[in-house]
Amino acid sequence: MFRGEGREVNYTPDVSPGEHGRYTPLPTSPGAPELNRVFHEGVTALQACGPFEQATAFFLFRALQQLFFDGNTRTSRFMMNGVLMSHGIGAISVPAARVQEFNEKMVRFYLSKDATEIIVFLAAATRG
Repeated sequence: MFRGEGREVNYTPDVSPGEHGRYTPLPTSPGAPELNRVFHEGVTALQACGPFEQATAFFLFRALQQLFFDGNTRTSRFMMNGVLMSHGIGAISVPAARVQEFNEKMVRFYLSKDATEIIVFLAAATRG
């Protein structure tokens, strides 16, 4: 269930991009009509993409929309890797030495909504 489809309809989670304040997604509302609309439009748009673009864009889309109360980014990364592996593409694992760089790029993504930098980073991660 998306945020708002269960008993909790008032709390809206947010993301802390460090010194840049807070990123707050669409508000939680009873029945989650807006989250469902955005989700279905996003999934429809992603169907036209190839497997790598679809997987990485879906990861970022879900992380940005915060469809659930917790675990959005972690769960979305698992799903991204499932899509990649189901198409014979290696899973993406961010090495510990590059986690700070990944996090900085994610912060810029949350602030700008421009996925270019983080997708390039993820593409490089598939090559080792």
